[in-house]
Amino acid sequence: MFRFVLSFLFVFVLVSPALGQTTAANADFDGSGTVDFQDFLVFVGAFGSKTGDANYNAKFDFDGNGAVDFQDFLGFTSVFGQTATPTPPAGGVEGDRAALVALYQATNGDNWTDKTNWLSDKPLREWVGVSTNSQGRVDSLNLSGNDLSAPIPPELGNLTKLEFLSLRFNQLSGPIPPELGNLSNLTHLYLHNNKLSGAIPSSLGKLANLYELSLSSNQLTGGIPSSLGNLTNLGRLHLRNNQLSGPIPPELGKLSKLTKLDLNTNKLSGPIPPELGNMTNLQTLNLGANPLSVPIPPELGNLSNLKQLRMAEAQLSGPIPPELGKLANLERVYLSYNQLSGPIPPELGKLANLVYLTLSHNPDLCMPSALSGWQFYNTDGVAKCSE
Repeated sequence: MFRFVLSFLFVFVLVSPALGQTTAANADFDGSGTVDFQDFLVFVGAFGSKTGDANYNAKFDFDGNGAVDFQDFLGFTSVFGQTATPTPPAGGVEGDRAALVALYQATNGDNWTDKTNWLSDKPLREWVGVSTNSQGRVDSLNLSGNDLSAPIPPELGNLTKLEFLSLRFNQLSGPIPPELGNLSNLTHLYLHNNKLSGAIPSSLGKLANLYELSLSSNQLTGGIPSSLGNLTNLGRLHLRNNQLSGPIPPELGKLSKLTKLDLNTNKLSGPIPPELGNMTNLQTLNLGANPLSVPIPPELGNLSNLKQLRMAEAQLSGPIPPELGKLANLERVYLSYNQLSGPIPPELGKLANLVYLTLSHNPDLCMPSALSGWQFYNTDGVAKCSE
């Protein structure tokens, strides 16, 4: 009976139109070099599944419609018994094309807002969101806000000439592939405003040319990898609005070119590493909305280029270090909703560029008489010191 059904399907396939993107290479699930009965058993295990089911896998969904259905079965049987053509090597234009095809298939490309020329025979530079260098290699990929969903495929790490990658403002989920650490030419990586989860891969610390890393507004967990301290060309690091926990790695203090560090709204704990005071090019430091529960280290007074210090709602304790009075470029300070105590350092009154300061809701903080004539913008609940 089984032979009869399978024979009937083979005949049906021979008179049917082309069946999507099915090839012997992508139907050889066990890598044996032939599409055989073992591959059939693997395929049957996913038959009838759809996106979101535990047994759904995009590699069985040949037509990319979000379900492993009868059309996919026909596609599989159309290549049954064939010898698999080896997958193009990771590298070269064909390797780049294969990586982009994998991205399309893995992130429900048929449902993208704009998929102009994707999966076509046109040059890759004509695929929407793709730019190439003079050799035709992909050097920029920008699919921001294009309704990509599901996990990022590891094949994206094969785009070895990639310099700019933006997949922000989509519905991507699952972990960040460690293979992205292979993108040695990457300067900008934007994955913010998705639904990515899991830990930040330590392999991202291998991206020696990276200038900006933005992973904000996802569902990332675990600690901040100390390997990010190896990104000596990094200028901007955005990790806000995740569920990161544990201490802030002191290795971040090695990022001498960093101008912005934003770790706001996570679950990070103290201490604040004094090594952060070594980042003398830093202009914005945002550690707010974390349960740090520690004093402000005086070493932050070494951040000579700092313009914004944002550490509200961080459960900070102890006195405000007078060393902050050395920050001549400081313009905005946010220290409200903490447990800071003692007198406000008179040195803050000498900061000529300061335009905004909020110290409200620090019940044990007090204002010394030396600052009585100073204009505070928000000092609700700050009493005068008993002198």
